[in-house]
Amino acid sequence: MWWPFRKKEDVIASLKKSLELSFLNVKKDFESLKTDHHTKISIILDRLDRLERVKLETATNQESSITNNIDISDSTLKIFDSLTDKQKTLCRVVAALNLESPGKWISLKTVSEDLHPNSSYNKVRSNLSEYTSLLEELGFIKKRKKGRQSYIMSTNLNPCLKELQQINKLARSSKKKQDKKSKQS
Repeated sequence: MWWPFRKKEDVIASLKKSLELSFLNVKKDFESLKTDHHTKISIILDRLDRLERVKLETATNQESSITNNIDISDSTLKIFDSLTDKQKTLCRVVAALNLESPGKWISLKTVSEDLHPNSSYNKVRSNLSEYTSLLEELGFIKKRKKGRQSYIMSTNLNPCLKELQQINKLARSSKKKQDKKSKQS
């Protein structure tokens, strides 16, 4: 290129300086992006570790809490008594299913098969969803959704859970007594 009032060396030197400055800025931008990226990844990994620890702790706590004796207050019993028969039945079914498989989430389809064996899930889904939402608000069950499927689990506040645990305990003790009597005979 030709400029009428500049020397060729001055033009080349200014272009060289401009190019060096541009590449230096691009290099700084890449380094800052790289460090930002690494810090974000380390933050995400730390959060993932904490979530894994919390999930492990809650899983072990849920298994032990369902098998332990549960204290239920008078106010909880009053709230439970105010429920409809269908809602109470739902509480009992969820508690029974949770005692069969402690710490596992139960699909609403499974619950609907136990509550309404002659009806299709699509017919009872809306009522079942409303009942479970109410019981979740009261703290008797936990509810979560995974994809299009809903799952529920009994909590320690579910009055039916303690009742069923006591019945199971009595049944086991009477079975042991019967086994002892049959062995003695």
